[in-house]
Amino acid sequence: MVKYDVTLSDPLLEPFKPVIRRRQEKSLLKELEFTGRERRLSDVFNNHLYFGLHETAEGWVFREWAPNATAIYLVERLAKARGFPVEVVGQWGVGIEIAEGEDVAWDVV
Repeated sequence: MVKYDVTLSDPLLEPFKPVIRRRQEKSLLKELEFTGRERRLSDVFNNHLYFGLHETAEGWVFREWAPNATAIYLVERLAKARGFPVEVVGQWGVGIEIAEGEDVAWDVV
């Protein structure tokens, strides 16, 4: 079950072998729980590439994961929001127009 036995390359770790093995197995089980054996771990935990404020070819887009939110307010001075549709339960997203250097903040309710 263990992918790599670190104790083979470092004899000083030999006394800690049972603990290291348990931790490696626990880590692998947690990885399988997250991925369901169907996806890579990196595919599951790259949400920072989707959520937040990102520039796209069409302009700027803001997305937030807020499953318990009843509203999200985009606080902006000159930016123009183009709606706040809910794409998936808990996911909020909006396309916005902002000028370079302009500050944008949001309030989750």
